[in-house]
Amino acid sequence: MQRLADEFGDTAFLMVPGQHGAATIETSVGSNAVQVHGLAVGAVIPYHVAAGPVVLAAFSPEIEAVALADERRQFTPRSTTAKTALRAKFAEVREQGYAISMEDYSDDVCAVAAPTLGPDGHAVASLSVGGPTNRFTDGLRERTVARVIEFAAALSTRMNS
Repeated sequence: MQRLADEFGDTAFLMVPGQHGAATIETSVGSNAVQVHGLAVGAVIPYHVAAGPVVLAAFSPEIEAVALADERRQFTPRSTTAKTALRAKFAEVREQGYAISMEDYSDDVCAVAAPTLGPDGHAVASLSVGGPTNRFTDGLRERTVARVIEFAAALSTRMNS
């Protein structure tokens, strides 16, 4: 995680499924002077917003069912709250293998997340990098996606060995 934070200058997050949303269990802070606040260790974020929680729901049928059944709060104008749209969002995330959050949980904050998969192919954790929206330009965003997927896959391999 620290390698990701150092490489991109933003904050890396490790989240696991919790009863009421994704629980942040670890963070690694990068060198960027502007940091994501409110996502400290112990923070719980609903499954319908932010890259880490969304990737957990997309890669776990049980969590997806909870996310679709729960009431969904509109955190920003970009939060996905409609059940049909959320179901489509989860399907898209599964197909591409990662989630991108563009100001859907907090204004001016974007993130990229990939699942850490258990032996059954379902998400047991999510690894993400988040930071200010202005840092997620096309080239950097694509590089971040590639590295987050790479690190999450390596973590999956280590956990399942």
